[in-house]
Amino acid sequence: MNKLRAGYRFTFFMISASFTILKIMLNLKLSSKKGQDYILNERRKWVRKMIPRVGVKLDMKGSLPDLDGPAIFVQNHKSYFDPVTALKLVKAMPVSKAEVSTWPLIGFMADYTGVLFVKREDKQSRADTLKGMEEELAKGNNILIYPEGTTTDEAKTLQFKLGSFRLASRLNIPIVPMSIEFSKDEDAWVGTTLFLPHFFKTFGKKEIYVKSSIGPAIQGGTPEELLEKAQTWIDADILKLRAEFEAEGISRN
Repeated sequence: MNKLRAGYRFTFFMISASFTILKIMLNLKLSSKKGQDYILNERRKWVRKMIPRVGVKLDMKGSLPDLDGPAIFVQNHKSYFDPVTALKLVKAMPVSKAEVSTWPLIGFMADYTGVLFVKREDKQSRADTLKGMEEELAKGNNILIYPEGTTTDEAKTLQFKLGSFRLASRLNIPIVPMSIEFSKDEDAWVGTTLFLPHFFKTFGKKEIYVKSSIGPAIQGGTPEELLEKAQTWIDADILKLRAEFEAEGISRN
């Protein structure tokens, strides 16, 4: 039963993604006035419909802060599903590891709808990505980034990388922290576990419980100050989300 459920959800994910891409392509061809903003809006509509259909019970707390321009949204990293939850609320260009660009359909959809790919082990790639982030911010687009650089199932974030915070400090762009936590440690995608086996194990469950919060905008100061404030807020909120799961009687095991 679990494999059938996961298979159905994976099929729905792929088919709905394909139809979304075809719809965007058709409308872009029919109207020259539609551009990146239209694409980001359509992707967000798809995300909002898709999340409950794959069995995810998402409890998202807080609302977008009042911003005068674009911002860099930073979120702790648990799984490949993290950006999906964030994009339900935030219209942004995510930064993702380059490996995702090679995934069948998913990679194409990510690239076509607006994702900045980075080879984290490559210094030049990191520099190019920061340049791309600056260009998108200049266009008025938000950025969604995972400054840990990899996933973890721990209750505390890994040390954040400074790159995006240097950019925010230099441009005086606000940083908006976001937290995410799964009810089960096993739902995090860590180590060398392959995507499909993890997807079928996790999304074969009847329900997957996820909580997420959005924090206040942080602006001004040195890169180190911005990083510390964002990471401190996220670490504290992860513990709050874990406590909520416990209070609701949802075991982490």
